[in-house]
Amino acid sequence: FLMDIAYYGSGIYSGPIVSTFIPISSSLPVQEQVVKEIIASGLPFLVGFPGYFLAAALMDRLGRKTIQILGFSMMATLYLIVTNLMITQGTKILGFIIPASYALAIYALTFFFIDFGPNTTTFVIPAEVYPTSRRTTGHGISAAAGKVGAAIATLLFPTLQAIIGVKGILIIYAIAAIAGALISILLKEPKHIDLEEVSEEELIPVS
Repeated sequence: FLMDIAYYGSGIYSGPIVSTFIPISSSLPVQEQVVKEIIASGLPFLVGFPGYFLAAALMDRLGRKTIQILGFSMMATLYLIVTNLMITQGTKILGFIIPASYALAIYALTFFFIDFGPNTTTFVIPAEVYPTSRRTTGHGISAAAGKVGAAIATLLFPTLQAIIGVKGILIIYAIAAIAGALISILLKEPKHIDLEEVSEEELIPVS
């Protein structure tokens, strides 16, 4: 739930967010504006993509819980760094205290740690920690909870952008990530543990 608030909110509205770093001139032809916005919107996803592979490679070394906490923590840290670099007037972002391209690079790293973090582990952990008799149901509930977060973030983004601006939205994402990291501390670590053991499922010996 908390991961999808940040991931879908920043992902679906990647264009409006990235355009605060790299404004697209309205004097350009409409087609050129659209092409530039598509390219700009995709930049954070390109940075994030390798995170999947790194998470898969290190999942059994670092552990699911460690990767999830690290991912959430770095997301929160990077969101807060970016917001503190912004020069704002009301809800408008006038610029950054460092070159905008550097600020954009810091923001794009949030996508890397989303993928090298909760966007990978929140698929893996529910598949391992529920008892086998309820595993598919538990995994479905977990997935549905995530989509509720995605729906809330998607629906509220335009309203929040008008009220608190992109800076305020990124602060909300940081708060969600901090909450995600704290809650993740309570998780079981299923690394190198039999599924029956990690789910605390009672084994009945067959005589």
